[in-house]
Amino acid sequence: MRIFFLCFFLGTLVWFFHQTPDAAANPTVYIGFLLVFPSVLARVLATLRMPPSLGAFIAAIFLSFSGLIPRAVLEPLLPYSSLAIIWVGLHLGLSCSTIQIRNPRLLLAAGLVVLASLLTTFSILLVFDLPLDLTLQISCLAGFSAPLFFLLNEKKTAEAYPLSLLTSLFSFSLLALVHLVEGRIQEVFPNPFQRWDYLIFMVAIELVVLSFRQIRTRPGRYILLGLTTCLILLAAWIRNFSPFTLSLMTGFALSLRFHTQRGDIQITQVLAAFLVPFVLADFVLRLEPVGLLSLTSGHWQFLVLYTLAMAGGKFVGTLLTTRVTGIPLQNQLPLLQQGLIAGVMFDFTLSTSMFTPFLQAPGHALTVGMMVLTGGCLPIFSLVLQWGIKKIKTGYIRASARTT
Repeated sequence: MRIFFLCFFLGTLVWFFHQTPDAAANPTVYIGFLLVFPSVLARVLATLRMPPSLGAFIAAIFLSFSGLIPRAVLEPLLPYSSLAIIWVGLHLGLSCSTIQIRNPRLLLAAGLVVLASLLTTFSILLVFDLPLDLTLQISCLAGFSAPLFFLLNEKKTAEAYPLSLLTSLFSFSLLALVHLVEGRIQEVFPNPFQRWDYLIFMVAIELVVLSFRQIRTRPGRYILLGLTTCLILLAAWIRNFSPFTLSLMTGFALSLRFHTQRGDIQITQVLAAFLVPFVLADFVLRLEPVGLLSLTSGHWQFLVLYTLAMAGGKFVGTLLTTRVTGIPLQNQLPLLQQGLIAGVMFDFTLSTSMFTPFLQAPGHALTVGMMVLTGGCLPIFSLVLQWGIKKIKTGYIRASARTT
């Protein structure tokens, strides 16, 4: 009840400042509402046993169509959203471990899911007569999962989360390999770092590890990780590099250095779980969801077929994985959905296809449509599918009990 009251109070405050002519001059007034509103919707949907990630998409679409948060306010709020996404990326990097990477069971499962989704999506997208290289790039995106959504799920399994991380890593590697074969790796994935930057990075990682081991209190460790987040943002701005990518690299490097002490570094999870709805809503809001109204029937046909091909391929891959590795099917169904990482890569891939008339749409409408279908609609379908599998298993157990 207190959260609802706080959200109502912040919404009223934002509406009041929105009426003033200098609303864009005080953009920090909106940060509280943008932080709380998506989080409240995510909690409400989780209470109703609906996918919590859907709350972030509903919040972003509502704020975009209502105009409650002006477009001019989003740019001054970029430092806040960058710090939030760096913290989330830092947690994702810390969640990785060499134990997961060297686990042949998880590697085989992730490889089968990515390969099945790649082949299925590539075969179906051939009907649109797109350039083969672009079709292959979009097909590589089908293997991306939504590891951020697992932070919102309190009942996440021990295998689904690392599988989501591995499938996204495999898909990114395949996409980079495609650009490497085409000779566009430097153009698409530029490297702004110099030789001394790598040495500074390694020294900084060692300093963080040594400082973390010396600090025994939880608030002190939070302050240390907060300072690390600010330094990542500063380095990303200086080198004109993606803050999210740099935070993932930093988190993974810290994870490799901590080894058996990785449990102590997981203090980032609580704040990361709170920031995920804000990060998703902020990203979708910056893509201007209003552009969904300008998409043609051909665009929607492309997005629906991509979603069906991606989900169908992953479902086939999960069936094969269940047969080969024995991982339960229900533990792999969350791999069907896609989230922030897939949205970023999808938008980036479309931006490089400027000379393909079919994929031209106002703003980033195609990316918003893809995220709504794969991140909003697919979780609901996955929830229904899990419910159906549970009912079938219950009926099978009851039938077996009657026969015996």
